[in-house]
Amino acid sequence: MRSTQEEHHDQEIESLGGRIFHLPWKKANPISPFIYKKALGKVLRERGPFAAVHSHVGFYSGFVLPTAKKQNIPIRIAHSHNTSSTDRYSIVLGGWEKLMRNSIMGSATHLLACNELSAEWLFGHQWQDDGRVKIVHNAINLADYETLPTDRYIVRERLKFPQKGPLLGHIGRYDAQKNHRFLIEITASLLQQIPEAHLLLIGEGNLLPEIKAFVQEKRIQNNVHFLGVRSDIPYILRSLDLFILPSLYEGLPVVLIEAQAAGTPCLVSDVVSTEADINVGLIEYENLNAGLNQWVKTIKKVLATPEVPWTKRKQALQRERHDIQSITSELKKLYAGKHER
Repeated sequence: MRSTQEEHHDQEIESLGGRIFHLPWKKANPISPFIYKKALGKVLRERGPFAAVHSHVGFYSGFVLPTAKKQNIPIRIAHSHNTSSTDRYSIVLGGWEKLMRNSIMGSATHLLACNELSAEWLFGHQWQDDGRVKIVHNAINLADYETLPTDRYIVRERLKFPQKGPLLGHIGRYDAQKNHRFLIEITASLLQQIPEAHLLLIGEGNLLPEIKAFVQEKRIQNNVHFLGVRSDIPYILRSLDLFILPSLYEGLPVVLIEAQAAGTPCLVSDVVSTEADINVGLIEYENLNAGLNQWVKTIKKVLATPEVPWTKRKQALQRERHDIQSITSELKKLYAGKHER
């Protein structure tokens, strides 16, 4: 793991028999990838044997997979979940990405992506000509959503959430990609028209103190609720009248699949791939440059979205291959070296 501290899912992984190795990483330190690479090599060499290395760290897989190849790990997977690494492109960044892409392509045995845009971002414009590439949709456990209460207010009462007014929610780490400042500006504008509205924010990250201060600056602290990291995501999503995701860039966000599984209407920025839409009428797209008034107008429109029954949502999720059972079967075959290229 690219971290020196305990993370949210550590206990669950260990309870299932998994081992976790915390490796050194400091984001702002330019030599961190090299320190990490050396530490990873030691783990692969001394704590194995390992059947596969499955890397989910974007272009940093250019450090991970050559290390795995050097240690003779037979299955080496680069998995792309995004469509960009920043909203600010530069010649230096472009050169670094090209270097890392070449490293990935020279050391990976398999190349996975959550959608076509993510495949192109990490594996290049010619990804369709590479037999190692496979699109593997982000998937969820449908059983977690099948028994959710149909009445949102029952869930709100159970979770002690506000009962009066529209309840909006956002789930995501606090970093520039998720565009929290714009989300707070949208909320402040919405409250001028619907004062009883509330926003729930779930997640953690480096920008959390800044966002809390911005909420205070906007004087909307009574209507914005910071819930931290939660383990009851299906219930939280079911309690919402609207899930909002104004990201600057995305791949295929799992949280959008989860929100639709919960039957929650979603408003997302138009940079999010339309492949995230399971086509049951629960997603509305808005341009990031449309302005606050337009976003508020669209929120009011989405709040009127009719309920979509579970049977229809389940059929769509299975049709679009977002069922964890089918994806788990594919990955088991891949790790065992039985994946068809």
